[in-house]
Amino acid sequence: MSPAKSARRKVQRQTANPPSQSAHLAGISAPPFYDIYLPARGDTIRYALGRTGYRPLLIIGLNPSTANQYTRDQTLTRVERFTQRRANSLIMCNLYPLRATNPNDLPHKANAQLIQQNIDCIYALARDIDPLEIWAAWGTPIEKRPYLFNSLAQLHNHLTPLSPHWLQCGPPTQKGHPRHPSRLGYKHHFSIFDIHSYLDLHSPSWPLPGDTLPKLSAGTGVGP
Repeated sequence: MSPAKSARRKVQRQTANPPSQSAHLAGISAPPFYDIYLPARGDTIRYALGRTGYRPLLIIGLNPSTANQYTRDQTLTRVERFTQRRANSLIMCNLYPLRATNPNDLPHKANAQLIQQNIDCIYALARDIDPLEIWAAWGTPIEKRPYLFNSLAQLHNHLTPLSPHWLQCGPPTQKGHPRHPSRLGYKHHFSIFDIHSYLDLHSPSWPLPGDTLPKLSAGTGVGP
């Protein structure tokens, strides 16, 4: 099953089956922190992590680290605190879904299929959020790999028909990037993030020609 179709079924199933009941059926004493959890390849890939609720805040980070359904990492702990100011639930996704605790460990060459599957999954989750607010939270490390900018440009093109409102938290970095949650003080607040100007400035592949846009995978059930 494609990640996108899995995303939609996961949300529907978890909404009908609360986390506490799921944990009980699995023989786990404590419920998970997150009822949306979409891993792959032995959990080396994480497409999405979050909690169902009314109008969740969609967060786009750089790449997943160690957090899972039952364990928060430093980034998720801070994301939770900031999200409470804006929404009552969240969905954490990334520009590249491969786990790495250090962005320097990301491959130098991207897996194009992995990026496509990641975009399909994010779109499947985002289309059910109305109005759609997206927190840009990747930080300066987006410069570590050129394909991360391309991934962002592709993601933006797919999400544009959903009329998203892009946000940043705190002032941009010295290089003009939206700050990563781990680099934010709790005094900072959300503000509008101009994704178009950002891509114009930073992404050599923006705007993408129409004939090079990635197509949503056949059979995902997430077309416009």
